[in-house]
Amino acid sequence: MCATVRLTARFRALESAWWCARSASEIRDFEARSGLDATSMRFFGEVFFLLGGLKSAVLFSNLPAEWRRSFAAEVVAASGVLERDVPAPLALCAIGDRVETAAEFDLSGDLVLISQCLAAECEAASERLRLRPARGSAEAERVAPPPVASQSAPHIVSERELARLLDYPVALSECRESMVEVGYFLPDGHSATRRDEHGDERAGSPLLLTSFCASEAHRARVAAHFARYRALWASSGDALGGGRLQLVETRL
Repeated sequence: MCATVRLTARFRALESAWWCARSASEIRDFEARSGLDATSMRFFGEVFFLLGGLKSAVLFSNLPAEWRRSFAAEVVAASGVLERDVPAPLALCAIGDRVETAAEFDLSGDLVLISQCLAAECEAASERLRLRPARGSAEAERVAPPPVASQSAPHIVSERELARLLDYPVALSECRESMVEVGYFLPDGHSATRRDEHGDERAGSPLLLTSFCASEAHRARVAAHFARYRALWASSGDALGGGRLQLVETRL
């Protein structure tokens, strides 16, 4: 656990510095295009849960294409997570061309940090994502990624396959009634920072560690999932913020 906490703490520091290096105008443009709050774009919690053995992969979703190589080199590779081989080595990959979920979310080019010893139930999703070494990783510098042929139709990954790979307790395709977004947050008082138009750092949104969608019928499944994640986070002690995770539901 000490190595997991140390690597996560380094990833968190590098990720925070990387976001603070983005100019205020870059952040405004990103938020306008994506509709997202940049301070919610922190992945260190997902990385911790991957290193702790709860997840098989982390999807670094919604990063603009022009930022991915920098994030791969300056955050993921620099953190040292790719050098750890216990309990299983990790690889940083990019999703192939024209890959979508059944709900038509385009995943093409997104970065994925993935275990190289996948459980059998996760292998199908990995294959459908058409993964290749990510630019910015050492592996990509040694091995040229194979060309990806242009397709007339997108390559579809099912929501269930993706949920298994990312350890979401509920697949999006299972949510047939009114949905909520379930988020696991750090306790009150912990928030991401951002730079304002004067270059000064300001507190942003509470720190989100992981999130997924669910429905009322999935409460028992969500509760069991949250218990596992809360227990692992508690084992990190004060090194990563301490305290008990908070589960927050937002109706969609």
